[in-house]
Amino acid sequence: MKKPVLDYAFDPLGYFFYYEQYDIIFLFFTKRKSMINVGTAQELLRMVTLFFAYCMIIPLAGYTQALVAKLFGDDTPEQFGFLTLNPLAHIWSFDILFLYLMNFGFGRYIPVNPTNIGYRYKTLKLALIYFSKAVVCFVVAVAANILLRMNFLQSGTSFVEVIVTILAQLMVLSSLLFRVKLIVGGFWFMSDLMLEKKPELRVYFDGPLTRLLIFILYLVVVEILLFLIVR
Repeated sequence: MKKPVLDYAFDPLGYFFYYEQYDIIFLFFTKRKSMINVGTAQELLRMVTLFFAYCMIIPLAGYTQALVAKLFGDDTPEQFGFLTLNPLAHIWSFDILFLYLMNFGFGRYIPVNPTNIGYRYKTLKLALIYFSKAVVCFVVAVAANILLRMNFLQSGTSFVEVIVTILAQLMVLSSLLFRVKLIVGGFWFMSDLMLEKKPELRVYFDGPLTRLLIFILYLVVVEILLFLIVR
């Protein structure tokens, strides 16, 4: 039986990749719906390739944000040990559980001190710092998509299937992280701009619970706007 050719399309509004020949839901890389009941070996392969993709994109995104912050005068990420591509510095311990249960990982938070950023073009610099992770995730997702379209990945050998699985995991994980980092980066960016103009509001951001509630409110507003745009 002839192996089906992978077919994908990128939806820039939904920040997601859609598949015709393969179904990927919550980062599951399985065969068609008629073959959804995969064996233990296939499930193990899926988890290993997912973790491998996670260890590729998370350190790259974190390192990029730390590097951009350092270039603009803030060495806080470097002091916390994030100016490295070592996955151990960027992997969040709870992500192992999230990868197993939800097939998704966030990576560790990269601390940034806006007071270290020079005043000239400060708004632009902060935007580049906070949205650098989203940019990296988008570029990686597009690059993985391009690689998956190449003819040499259609040979059907076991090694090629593993490579295709890793690239597919990387593409979907990066596209989901692009959306998450875009939303989270926007929250920190607007928070810093607000606190710089109105320092008296800092009291509302000191408590972790208060900050969480503000972020949830921000998230609801953003999701409503995205829903209206996509619709």
